[in-house]
Amino acid sequence: MKRPYSGAKGSPRQQHTSLVQPVTALALLRRYTKVFPSLLLGSDQIHATSSLPSWTCLRNGINQLSGPAGCAKTQIALSVCLHAALQGKCMNFDADVVVSAVYLSLGSIRHAVIAQRLDQMARASNSTQSTNEILRRILIKAVMSPDDLQALLHPISGELVRLLQQQQQQRHDEKANNDNDTKFINNIQVLVLDDIASLFRFLDGTFAARSAALFQLAASLKRISDEFKLPILVLNQVTSKISITSSSHCVDEPALGLSWAQCVNQTFSVAKSVSGRRTLTLDRSPFYGQEQVDFEVQDCGPVML
Repeated sequence: MKRPYSGAKGSPRQQHTSLVQPVTALALLRRYTKVFPSLLLGSDQIHATSSLPSWTCLRNGINQLSGPAGCAKTQIALSVCLHAALQGKCMNFDADVVVSAVYLSLGSIRHAVIAQRLDQMARASNSTQSTNEILRRILIKAVMSPDDLQALLHPISGELVRLLQQQQQQRHDEKANNDNDTKFINNIQVLVLDDIASLFRFLDGTFAARSAALFQLAASLKRISDEFKLPILVLNQVTSKISITSSSHCVDEPALGLSWAQCVNQTFSVAKSVSGRRTLTLDRSPFYGQEQVDFEVQDCGPVML
């Protein structure tokens, strides 16, 4: 009678079993605890986020922010990039600047407008760092087609992936050679895509082909987020869903339909009332229930009321 195979010494099965060790929940919490970028600024201090609800913070994976035009979606995205840059440092003035945030403008070239608003926010932040030093840590790039976006995210030849790998290696080298004369290097803290609907909403081809392209994009974004522990903020437009029973009643829903909605890990929305009050809402999250907070746009960025 044959014995059940238990795995020879040094076999892949035995090696795999030896690597799986019980870990306490506290140890895991300490290992993966990280300060994530917040969508809003605190009302007490410009740089403080202690007064902010924890649900306003981004998480690893795809975070979607949707809303009608004029509700401050881009203002929120620029604020996230700016405050990632405020936390970044480079080794010295002669070294290459370490990028802290990547802002991808999809389907349009608005570099001048984006740069001017970031400059205004940086000056209003009252940071001890120079405005030029802060803005040099934000990388802005226009992407005009879905193919260009996929090429940028390619796991081997993609420009963004190579940049992330370079930053990761710099951070690893900095930790290995840690001394009093060297500053800590932060890697990229957030990736922003503004806005996804402009690339895919009117894509040529069938609905199935568009869904396949969206699934492929989501897979690439989630792989990058998981590998580099990088929260991704995707801005999306909205479309009106008219009620079957009443044509006068309609509800705004994120564009690109159910296919893309299933790919998103955490969903936020912004709205603007007739009086001009803006509201940020957490619609869906694996961490929290539905939450809501009012905010206003100031020179330094969106501030919670």
